[in-house]
Amino acid sequence: MTGIVGGTVGSEGAATMAAPLKRESWYGEERAETGAHALELVHHGERDPAGHTVVDDGGVVGFVYGVVSNHPEGWAVADLFERVLDDPVATLEAVDGPFALACADRETDRLVVATDKIGARPLYYTTGDGLAFGSEVKTVLSSVDDPTLDEQAVCDVMSVGHVWGQKTLVEEVRALPPATALVYENGEATTERYWNPSFEPAESGDAYMFDLANRYREAVTDMADSIDGDVGLWLSGGLDSRPMAAELTRTAGTEAGVDGVRTYSYDANPPTGGNPALAERVAATLGLDNEPVELGGETFAEVVEECIDVTDGMLRWNSFVNMSTTFSLPDDHPGVVLEAAAQGELLGEHLLRYHVADAESAARGHYERQEAVDPETVASLLTIDVDPMASFRESERASEEATMLERAMDIHFRNHYTRFVFSSNPLARRKVGTRTPFANGAFLEHVARLPTDYRTGSFPFTDGAIPYGASKPKLKLTRLLDQDLASIPYEQTRLPPTYPYPAHIAGFVAATGYNRVVGGMTYGGLSLADEWYRTNPQLRAYVDGLVDDACERDLFDADHLRALRDEHLAGEGNHIFVLAPVTTLEAWIQRYLDD
Repeated sequence: MTGIVGGTVGSEGAATMAAPLKRESWYGEERAETGAHALELVHHGERDPAGHTVVDDGGVVGFVYGVVSNHPEGWAVADLFERVLDDPVATLEAVDGPFALACADRETDRLVVATDKIGARPLYYTTGDGLAFGSEVKTVLSSVDDPTLDEQAVCDVMSVGHVWGQKTLVEEVRALPPATALVYENGEATTERYWNPSFEPAESGDAYMFDLANRYREAVTDMADSIDGDVGLWLSGGLDSRPMAAELTRTAGTEAGVDGVRTYSYDANPPTGGNPALAERVAATLGLDNEPVELGGETFAEVVEECIDVTDGMLRWNSFVNMSTTFSLPDDHPGVVLEAAAQGELLGEHLLRYHVADAESAARGHYERQEAVDPETVASLLTIDVDPMASFRESERASEEATMLERAMDIHFRNHYTRFVFSSNPLARRKVGTRTPFANGAFLEHVARLPTDYRTGSFPFTDGAIPYGASKPKLKLTRLLDQDLASIPYEQTRLPPTYPYPAHIAGFVAATGYNRVVGGMTYGGLSLADEWYRTNPQLRAYVDGLVDDACERDLFDADHLRALRDEHLAGEGNHIFVLAPVTTLEAWIQRYLDD
């Protein structure tokens, strides 16, 4: 696994921290030491040569894990690190890109570590004895004498499927939030947020959408300029990947573009949605080749253990089923393969109008939108005394925004992307270089002010539990960027984006309702993971073994857990949303905390 580690650990300590990062033959490594600090970077080498930056000019050493996609006029690469060390807030506010950054000054022993504006590259740290930081929790554990299981983080994984806030599964290790710089100097660590957009909603209308389309194009162009050679893209029948495919194709062969675009598809989201056929139509319209990639219980069973390890046990394993297809890419795939994750959430598909305007509080709105397992079931499965709402209340208390809507958006930007949407990206980086164009200040500042009436609505009297299923700005953006692509049906509604918005709402209801009636896989119903656990012997044996082990651990209620497992296997219920987080936690705790 690629990554960055370092701190007041010495060169041997940095090597120890980097040891848990499983290597591939093509990986490259860089090391540097300043006297007080040591840094180590593991990268994709010549497969993604632009995916990292190293500067060591004698006085200053700096590593970028990822890319800075815009270099303000007049800045050389070396200037970036000198400016960050001198004034991290002003400097980092001016740069974009998906990155984790670390730099140190040999004369002053000042060290600065930073995340990008949306948290696309996570960083974790501990300050128990000096400073140790790394892009995976396991890399930091060598600097923790007696790691303690964080029970609230366990509750988060059980309740919503992932950890929320700055917690990890280890009490002594914290997550550095997005848009945050950590400065370590004179034995003290301080953190400061360097960028904070306005969340006051803009007026809806053509002017907002035209500006959105322009900023989207510029963000994709900046990203494309950071890639050498061809780029791969996961392409579906949805409305996240097709605009990105269009814009990448537009840049191909230009001075600020990629050489070429290759697309890949798998049958999911759900498998009854006709994704492969729609993806082929999108690719053909753009003159691109589209290659199917296998997604099945057999291939997933072979990699699930490694995927849990790479994601530090903080993401239930049924959440990264789709991303596991990275392990099945053909051998000749490009060095960088993109996923259009986050676009829908940024354009109002996650926090619905109800959650920012009508919920009891910002914390309650977030929890209700994230909840995967009801509080009563969580309480009955765990033997510890925890509150599923506690993490969300803590994030609301930490916000300094004035209105409920602005607090809800602040919490959203500080947590949802880095702790959930991008939390499976380390799995992809195990095999390929990655990028996200949405780590772009101008684009983020625009979508942070998304008009409230552009947020997806929900059916009356459901308290936001049943959304309309289509995002108005996504449909509009597709029409603005490429009219030909807008004539191809959207897999969630079975209608082209050219159709009016009310028709898409009806289409989503009809398609989802039909699949539920016939017992097929659909949104919010039966999932691939539910079915694979019942039918694939290898996955079933792996999960059953972890369930049995979890039943021996004081953390879980054994009788209730066994009952749910037996009911699921008998086909009397679908309980993977309970069994997956339990077995994810059990696997990681066994490997990294039990000893």
